[in-house]
Amino acid sequence: LTEKRQVCGKETCRSYRSRLVPLIEFAESPELRRRCRQVADLDRQFVLDFRSFLHQRQVSRNGRAAGEKKRMSVHQIYNVMDCCRTMMNWARKPEINLIRLSSPNPFSDDLVGRPPKRDPLKPPTFPLEKRIAMVAVMDEWQLLHLAWSLVLPFRPEDFAGLLIGEVDRDECLMRFGTRFGGADFNKGQQQFTCPYPRAMEWLMGRCVGSRTAGPLLRQRQVIAGRRRVKIDVQGAIDVDLAVECTLAETGDDELQAPQDYKRVIRRT
Repeated sequence: LTEKRQVCGKETCRSYRSRLVPLIEFAESPELRRRCRQVADLDRQFVLDFRSFLHQRQVSRNGRAAGEKKRMSVHQIYNVMDCCRTMMNWARKPEINLIRLSSPNPFSDDLVGRPPKRDPLKPPTFPLEKRIAMVAVMDEWQLLHLAWSLVLPFRPEDFAGLLIGEVDRDECLMRFGTRFGGADFNKGQQQFTCPYPRAMEWLMGRCVGSRTAGPLLRQRQVIAGRRRVKIDVQGAIDVDLAVECTLAETGDDELQAPQDYKRVIRRT
C-alpha cells in the first residue's frame, strides 16, 4: 500500500486498501491462524475457502455500518481476488523479495476468474424517453452540468476538468487532453476533440457566461449566487498562477504521485 500510494496516488491506494480488508478478515480467523502461520503456507485450498468467504460476505453500500447489507457483487469479488493476486506477484519480485520467487502464486487465473463482461446488446439504462423526462425536471445547475452526459459519449471526469479556453464555440468543439504541464490529464493521457450539437450552444453560453477563463463548470452555490469564488480570474495566466500557488503550498505528503497533482488541481 505504501508503494501504491507513492506510485499511483491516494485514491488508488484507498481502493487497494478496501479490497485487501476482506483478506485480512478471512486470514485472522483462529482456524486459519493455526493452519496458515506463514505466507508460504497459503495454498490452493486457502484461495478456494477465501473465494467462498467472499460469496457469503455481507456488505453495505459505501461501507456504512448502519446501511442495508447484501452479498458482494460478482464484479467486486473479482476486484478483491485480482488485487490479492497482484499483491502476491508484487511480493515475489526479486527487488521486493518478500516471498521466494520459486513459490507459486496460489491466486491462479482459474480461481480468480475473469471480470464479468457487459452485454453489447443490452438496452440502454436511460433510453431517450427517460432522458427527456429527466431534462424536464432538472434545475439550472443540473441542466448546465448533467445534460451534456445525456447527449455526448465522453467520461464525466473528462468534462469536469474542461477549461473555457478548451472550448471552440465557433466550431462547437471541445478539446480534451493534458494541461498545466501534464499535471492534469485524462485516463490514458489521451488527446481528442469532441463536437457538440449546435443546438446546445445556448447551454454552453450559460456555462461560460461573461467569463474569459477558468473551469467551464462551477459549484452549485456559485451558480445560484449564494457563494463568491475565492480566486479572481481575468485570463488564462491567472488560472496557471492559481494552480502553481496551490501546488507550491501543498505539503509533500499530499503530492507523491501524478494522480495527486491532478486531484489538487481539480479541487483548485
